[in-house]
Amino acid sequence: MPRLSFAQRNQALGRLAGGTTQTEIARRFNVADSTITRLVPRVNATGTTADRPRPGQPRVTSVRQDNYIRQRH
Repeated sequence: MPRLSFAQRNQALGRLAGGTTQTEIARRFNVADSTITRLVPRVNATGTTADRPRPGQPRVTSVRQDNYIRQRH
């Protein structure tokens, strides 16, 4: 299922405040019910609907090294 965009999260919160059920909102945005269920506590905890940083593989080379590798290739 697709992820909710920043604007869609805000719309979902507005619909929740307006009295729409979580199930109806989930159907409207074509996401799982649990997506909407987890949205409210996360917004209450962080104060924002923005994506949280995710861990990832750290860079091994710098941008400058990448450019050098491209030129040599």
